[in-house]
This record gives sequence, structure tokens and C-alpha cells, in this order.
Amino acid sequence: MAIRRIEHFAIAVKDMEKSLRFYRDLLGMKLHSDKISSIEEHANIFRDASKGKRRHVQLAYGEGPGQGMVVVTEMPGGSKGTPIMLDEVGISHISFEVDDVPAIAEKAKAAGYKIAEAPFKTPTGGYSCYIADPDGMLVQFQQLK
Repeated sequence: MAIRRIEHFAIAVKDMEKSLRFYRDLLGMKLHSDKISSIEEHANIFRDASKGKRRHVQLAYGEGPGQGMVVVTEMPGGSKGTPIMLDEVGISHISFEVDDVPAIAEKAKAAGYKIAEAPFKTPTGGYSCYIADPDGMLVQFQQLK
């Protein structure tokens, strides 16, 4: 068995519309699907299956064979919890390779998003920065050179 790539990753959010403005509108991800579905068949993988359903929006990024998918999920009444930081157990952030880190940071700042770590030069000669999404989850952007 060999892992080929990350097929998708999922993010639970408190407010779908705010999250769509970040991932779709700011970052340019493309809407693939937007559904409301029952969670009863998969109740064992939800902390609170009593809500019965969820809205899940699939957003595509990238092109061709390297294209990926983000699944943004909202439970009725929003999801509970606080995003973790880099020194806590769990998946602490996601990172996207981009062409222009300073431009992404400026665009995010102008749109009112928190720049958690301003663009900085990496040891390999590229740039990196961290931006908080609407729920405070860290999203890293890497410009390799």
C-alpha cells in the first residue's frame, strides 16, 4: 500500500458563510458541491450526533492531477471548540503553496483577516506567512522561491 496524496481535508466551522468568504472568495477555491445530509449512518464519528444533519461544502483548489479538496462542515447551531496552536496535540494548521505570499497577506489584511505571522523569508529563500481563518484556524502559505 502506498499513499498517493491527500484526497481532501475537512474543517468544522462555526459560520459557513464567513468561512466561504475566506476559502472561496479570498483564496479563490471553486465550489464543487453544497449539501445538507443526515449523519445518522455515521453517528459513531461525530461527538454529538443528536443534531442529525450537517451542511458540507466541497471546495476545489489546484489544477489537474494535483487538485485537492477542502470539505467545510457546519453543524446546526455551529461547531463547538477552539482551534489548536502549533504546540498542541492535533492537526495544528494547513499549508498551501502559492506564487506570492506577500500578495496573499495584503489581500487578507485588506479583507479584515488576522495575519497571525506576517510574511517572512524562509531558510530556503522563499516566503511564508500564517493567516487565521474566520474560526481562528491557522492557514499557512508557502512561496518556495
